[in-house]
Amino acid sequence: MNKEYGNIFRLARKETGLTQEVATGLLLIKDRTTLGRYENDQVVPNDDMVFQMMHVYGAKWLGYEYLRTYTKIGKAILPPIYRRKVGHLTLMFKKECDDLEDIQRDLVRMAYDDEITEDEEEDWRSSTKEIEEVVGAGMSLLLTEIKKPSQDCSLVRANA
Repeated sequence: MNKEYGNIFRLARKETGLTQEVATGLLLIKDRTTLGRYENDQVVPNDDMVFQMMHVYGAKWLGYEYLRTYTKIGKAILPPIYRRKVGHLTLMFKKECDDLEDIQRDLVRMAYDDEITEDEEEDWRSSTKEIEEVVGAGMSLLLTEIKKPSQDCSLVRANA
């Protein structure tokens, strides 16, 4: 289970407005209990099922969070992403880029000799944390589903 969102598979389905019964049919799952097991953290779906969920639910973020939450490699290297509106994410990305710009001189100073000395380690960790935050903000923006106004002015999910 993802600490920030709870169960990511349930969240993705509910955000699309699908019932378990409808989602089961669209995902070509034999019965609703299998989907229920995914959504109650009893069973982790395989990559192919998550890929199918991403497409059926129109949720690219689901694949990223699956890797980050359920795989050793994802847990080790993928920064968190944020589920916010596109305007908020754009501002967050801009802020993180500005923060990175502020530390560029320090990064160059530390790395120019291809060595990070003991005296530089703390600053290096702080700088790489800033890079991780830029990457997380950028991925959040890339994985956000764009919504466009429908003819009756309500928002609908754009086709990805």
